[in-house]
Amino acid sequence: MRVFFAGAEQQGKVDILQEVGVKNVLVSYVYMDKYKKGLKEYKKKFDEVFLYSGAHTFFTMSGDEHRAGGVKRVKLSILKGMIKGYFKGFLDYCIDQQKYYDWVAELDLYPIIGKKKVEEMRKEMDEHGLKVLPVFHPECLSFGYYNQMLKEYEFVAIGGWHTDEQIKMLMMRARKGENKIHLFGFTKWQLLNELGRFMPYSVDSMTWLMGSKYGITYIFDRNKMVILDKDEKMRRFFYMRQARKVGVDVKKWLKDDYNEVNKFNLVNMMEYEAYLNRRFKLEA
Repeated sequence: MRVFFAGAEQQGKVDILQEVGVKNVLVSYVYMDKYKKGLKEYKKKFDEVFLYSGAHTFFTMSGDEHRAGGVKRVKLSILKGMIKGYFKGFLDYCIDQQKYYDWVAELDLYPIIGKKKVEEMRKEMDEHGLKVLPVFHPECLSFGYYNQMLKEYEFVAIGGWHTDEQIKMLMMRARKGENKIHLFGFTKWQLLNELGRFMPYSVDSMTWLMGSKYGITYIFDRNKMVILDKDEKMRRFFYMRQARKVGVDVKKWLKDDYNEVNKFNLVNMMEYEAYLNRRFKLEA
């Protein structure tokens, strides 16, 4: 099991990721396009690069109550027109940069444009020989459709909204057929532990940045992940030795220096990842 750490597009984050030895990153086309950046430098610095389609942007614009907190909606007809132009730019970028990423997610806008249109876009990506992952959404697609994806693709992603029980069921089905599964935005550490040999091939997460944003601390302690929220930050004093051991400037860390907090969270997530792979003898 491997973690693709997201957020590398942000200024200064590549240096921190490299400093602690991160091997795999996920980057979003939204930011690559915004900053007019290619992926060549990322591929030089990391073992695997996962290109995300940026679908979440459209869920936000659509005012999806679950994904975006019920923000003001963009008229659906306007949104669909925007998606058409966006996909063209995304496809052109994928073709141009295909030497510099290992996997790319389809534009999985099932709740907005429907299954047929998503399939058409995926087919177009397939026809260009891109390493595209179909993305299953349990909230709007059937279990039968998931089985179809597993038959047609070796590597399938799971996104959207789902319960822990759904994840367990979907993972057990995939592992029976020896498919690889990627879970988007998923770092439920205890659930990963519970999945054991049915664990996904990979997950991605931006939670390593939650320390600098919201004061959250992640600590790998005695084979479990301890999570301290902003009101519990004083408990960091109990982990000063651990912070020194991983090369964190303890004084800055205790004072909420965002680089040191991010670094500490990263290292502890990587240690938990390594622990799960050792325990269940998984491919790293």
